Amino acid sequence: MPIYTKKQIESELFGHVSSYSTLGRHQKGLMEIADAGTLYISSIEEMPLQTQLKLLKYLEQRTFSKLGSNIQRSSNVRLLFGTQID
Repeated sequence: MPIYTKKQIESELFGHVSSYSTLGRHQKGLMEIADAGTLYISSIEEMPLQTQLKLLKYLEQRTFSKLGSNIQRSSNVRLLFGTQID
């Protein structure tokens, strides 16, 4: 199984704003791509706790922010989680 850093996981989930360009290039994350759909996340127990907390915040408030941005975005995604722990 590949090992990803916390930033890589959060970038994939929430997207990011590139600080390397003056254009402020935006990269969509799975939360935007799956809008009005379902996102399945397996092995949630292996995800960093801080990222799990960000997902919990999303479930409570239905908003998230991209990495490198303070702008709150909304999305209507149904989240399903899987675990390998009994």
